[in-house]
Amino acid sequence: MSKRLTLVLLLVSMVMASFTFAVEKGPISDIVYFNVRMKEEIALKDTAEGMTDIFMYGVPGPVIFGLDQATRDKLDLYTVPSGSWSLLMNPVPNQAPYTLEVAGKEVFNAFAIKEVRFAMNFLINRQFVTDEILGGAGFPAFTMATEGQPGTYKYNLLATKFGFTAEGNETLAIEEITKAMQAAAELPANAGKLVKKADGFWYFNNEPVTIKFIIRVDDPNGRLRLGEYVSNQLEKAGLKVEKLLWDRSKAGTTVYGGSDPKDLVWQMYTEGWGAGATRAFWEHIVAQMYAPWYGYMPGNQTEGYWNYVQDEIDEVTMKAYTGNFLTEDEYWELALRGLELGLEEAVRIYVVNQQDFFGSSSVYMRE
Repeated sequence: MSKRLTLVLLLVSMVMASFTFAVEKGPISDIVYFNVRMKEEIALKDTAEGMTDIFMYGVPGPVIFGLDQATRDKLDLYTVPSGSWSLLMNPVPNQAPYTLEVAGKEVFNAFAIKEVRFAMNFLINRQFVTDEILGGAGFPAFTMATEGQPGTYKYNLLATKFGFTAEGNETLAIEEITKAMQAAAELPANAGKLVKKADGFWYFNNEPVTIKFIIRVDDPNGRLRLGEYVSNQLEKAGLKVEKLLWDRSKAGTTVYGGSDPKDLVWQMYTEGWGAGATRAFWEHIVAQMYAPWYGYMPGNQTEGYWNYVQDEIDEVTMKAYTGNFLTEDEYWELALRGLELGLEEAVRIYVVNQQDFFGSSSVYMRE
């Protein structure tokens, strides 16, 4: 008897027991086999043919949709909210005139301008990413609160305050980025240095203003395609993109503490997050994703590095996180204020929530 069938019988026995019926339990499996496959498609085909009962790994929609119909017909598929994609930006020095010295050269960082970062919310068409990259297996996301989880609506309502929509507004975004860059060009420190040329791109000291964009190459059906799309959108706004096609190990090590933001090794990263636990209150995740003190913002609170600073976010999220409030209303005031500030600062912006698929075999080959 397969382990999957054993689980089904156990579930039935629990339900029947609630009605005080005596049920004869089936035998417990004395052997469980674990098979390892290095490609999702192969593992799913093995499951479809009954060579294994359950593929215990979440698979994104594009992989499932890429299977032939005969294979899919032999699978029982279960969908779950599996996680999120976000974009983390390096805002160093996060103040005018938005320049810093890197390897003895003065460099301009467009993402040091808050208005440029915020405009990314409109430059990206989240519905396009959901439909064309996730194959419809997901939802547009504006905050850290995963679609479908308990207690998320109050957080996600804040997106409407800022005018965020699933489709975005490319024209508005380009206008706002252009306005912010022009204001930076008019600063005395940047006069004659920061200019937009006839080719439509911005230049600083006669070199293109460039965004160093770390893109996860080991996620070819997902974040690689997201990175290509976002790169194209940035170049429409006049910012050149240097694509750093790195795997998870190199990307994660570099972004999360392995490099000092002021060295400007990177300026944007295609992040991915697991869904984690089911929760009704999200102050913990507000702190994790937007508050410098938690250690997930540029600099990662590493001593000696340049670190992103936002004192009010730290104050309100620390109070919510540690229970330093007297009423439920005060709790919500603190938690939502932290998120509101995080959305305004736009150092990390969310793009989509994913749905993953777990497949079990509908073919029974073993006794």
